[in-house]
Amino acid sequence: FGISVSIDQESFLVGVDPDDNTTESAAYRFAYEGGAWSYAETLVPVGGLDYSTGYATSVGQSNGRELVNGPDSNDGTGAVYYFYDNIITPGPSVTVTPTPKPSNGPSNTTSDPCFPADALVELSNGAMKRMDEVQIGDRVQVGTEQFSQVYFFGHKLADGMFDFVELSLENGRKLALTEGHYVIANHQWKRGGDVHVGDFLSDVVDNQQVKVESIRMVQKRGLYNPHTMHGDIVVNGVQASTYADTIHPRLAHMVLLPERVLYILSNHRWSLVKDSFEVKTPAVIAWMIPFFTSL
Repeated sequence: FGISVSIDQESFLVGVDPDDNTTESAAYRFAYEGGAWSYAETLVPVGGLDYSTGYATSVGQSNGRELVNGPDSNDGTGAVYYFYDNIITPGPSVTVTPTPKPSNGPSNTTSDPCFPADALVELSNGAMKRMDEVQIGDRVQVGTEQFSQVYFFGHKLADGMFDFVELSLENGRKLALTEGHYVIANHQWKRGGDVHVGDFLSDVVDNQQVKVESIRMVQKRGLYNPHTMHGDIVVNGVQASTYADTIHPRLAHMVLLPERVLYILSNHRWSLVKDSFEVKTPAVIAWMIPFFTSL
């Protein structure tokens, strides 16, 4: 499997060569979380490699910085790629984009509004829950000292690796979300894919606006979108919406009013949507979206 390895505290890199029963060269990073090692991301320069040739025959890392060599890069003259958040050298600064590594689950590319399985939310009792542990009825944080019930899931997929935009803030917080998912940036709604370095996000835990320090694309497991009665949700301490760019958050919240009313009146015994959104958007809703977006 691996031709090179580097271990640094709670993460390690593995360099993989096409000679090792694989189809391409790659550098994988694994992280130790929740008492177990798991795949975290793939490090490759954007649009920069012929993966059939040697890459990552040696790797190294220290304090969040990674070095990956490419002996056949630059027309055979070789190169060493320096990864630090979203910066790679040599050459112009570019964004780190993971190599698609789909599992037996759904495609890793999605426009749906979601968070990865390892994203964290805080419950009203102060406990923290991973996104893949959240249940309907949980009261999750939606603002400063504000909590709201989860009443249905827009998506709830445990299998598959998916692409996410990872926004890293100056205070160390990180938020991974799909490109079309709304987050509060500079005091207004903004798609995750439209956030820029230097924008300010709302850190609800510290009750302050914090500057985005770096942005990169990462690949993570799972696709989850719990909808709250409030319409917002705080993930990893950062305020976001439960809605995406398909329909503006305010309009989307109005459209789902009947579902929220039924949830309250029936004490969740009845539902208009049930689990119909968890795998994909129902055809009838997809057909109606152009109408709502034209309003």
